[in-house]
Amino acid sequence: MPLLFTLAVRQLRARRRQSATVLGGVVLGVAVLVVTLSMFTGLLESFTAKILDVAPHVTLKSERIGGSDSDVLVEEAERGDVAVELRRSVERQERPMIRNIIGVTRRIEQTLGNRGTVASPVLSTQVLASYGVNELTLPVVGVLPAREARLTGLSRYLLSGSIARLEATRDGMLIGARAAEELKVKAGDRLRLVSLSGEVFTVQIIGVYRMGVEGNDRSAYIHLRLAQNLERALPSEGTGVGVHLADVEDADRAAREITDATGYRAETWQQTNAGFLSIFRFLQMLFRIVVGFVVVICGFGVANVLVTTVLEKQRDIAVMRSYGVSRGAVVRLYLLQGIIIALVGAVLGCAVGAGGIALLSRIPFNTEGIGAIDVETLQMSWNPINFGIAVAATFLVSVIAAVAPARSAARVQPVTILRGER
Repeated sequence: MPLLFTLAVRQLRARRRQSATVLGGVVLGVAVLVVTLSMFTGLLESFTAKILDVAPHVTLKSERIGGSDSDVLVEEAERGDVAVELRRSVERQERPMIRNIIGVTRRIEQTLGNRGTVASPVLSTQVLASYGVNELTLPVVGVLPAREARLTGLSRYLLSGSIARLEATRDGMLIGARAAEELKVKAGDRLRLVSLSGEVFTVQIIGVYRMGVEGNDRSAYIHLRLAQNLERALPSEGTGVGVHLADVEDADRAAREITDATGYRAETWQQTNAGFLSIFRFLQMLFRIVVGFVVVICGFGVANVLVTTVLEKQRDIAVMRSYGVSRGAVVRLYLLQGIIIALVGAVLGCAVGAGGIALLSRIPFNTEGIGAIDVETLQMSWNPINFGIAVAATFLVSVIAAVAPARSAARVQPVTILRGER
């Protein structure tokens, strides 16, 4: 084996320019694959971490499992006696609601026990917000401020104002930074809201927050009671309950238990953000395929070097065979050359890729206005699996590319070559 390794290195060095060119292609392919995998893995990890930080791990929806409750009035019939008439209420909104939202929230806490850190009832609605000549369709979330602050860590993202003020000010609003910029409002300003039913409300901006998540920063928080007034809902109604778990991996089981306990559909954070997650995974797969073609092209380069070497070294191969070197040893010789190119290229490619990751992670990259999350630099991942995938792919392609030239070399007939017939 040491002799075969020495011969392999010498034959590669004999064609230095061609070997260097192919080695450079392998290095470039590995580096591009490492950087691409790191970029998309980093973006996915960053998005997931941000969502898990500010969003519920499980969300109870206002969709009943197995049908919904009837919304009826019981009135005495005109003729008196004991007859009653059941009539659907025309005063109530058609939007489904969770009845007894506080009781449902407590039931969730009892069901999960220590596995749930906080459950926060909410009522989500939408209003037309206006300030001067500026107008904006604004998603609004009615919350119990203290509970919501524990669930989303809202206090950490406040640029001004406080959770205590939202708790004390029933007509107060905490508004996202993006929405505040579009409306050109700041803390202390009064905002005019038009509800879906056409009623007009006036609220005071008591603070501005920036979570770094597009949807959150274009919305606002108000007190749950004010949201119920906007929606003409009863004081006992809401549209959902957000749940934060001690262990995020417990989300699927917790969602099933919550559904069984309440009769409403519970959704995990993966299901809620399935659209964004699928986009990230699709783009990651797409770039893996594209860069995979680059690696395959590198394999053709390896095959080209070895085929040329076999053609030029046929007399040397014939001499080796005449001295008793077996066909298997000749095959191993040229497979070894492919392995050397692959390993050296993979090591150098990983080093170049690591440098690329370090460089790109320092380049300012503001996604404000174009992404689901705000980041100041490209989010690059140092996950060793990405390096392992790149090395394994390059090694496999290079070895496969070396098989045909190696078998061709083993079929050389020493007598024919040495007689000069070829």
